[in-house]
Amino acid sequence: MKHIALLTSALTLAALVGTAATASADPYQFRVVARGLHRPTGIAARGNHTLYFTEVPTPGVNAMNGGSNAVSELNLRENTITTLHTGEPEPVNI
Repeated sequence: MKHIALLTSALTLAALVGTAATASADPYQFRVVARGLHRPTGIAARGNHTLYFTEVPTPGVNAMNGGSNAVSELNLRENTITTLHTGEPEPVNI
């Protein structure tokens, strides 16, 4: 009886390991969607085709003092970037 319990435990463990190996297959595709960004810091996704991100090339400096920090939208369908807002000294939480 002890051998059956050990065999059952070993088969269960083997099944879990096999499942874990199968489940760890990477279902995602990685690709570069934008180049030339200046210190991108925050990122958020909306649906499958829109990303919002912040760029903070001049941290702590607002627009009146020469800062060029921005919040932008990347449309993955059209491959376009639209600046939504500029002027914040550190727009990192989106």
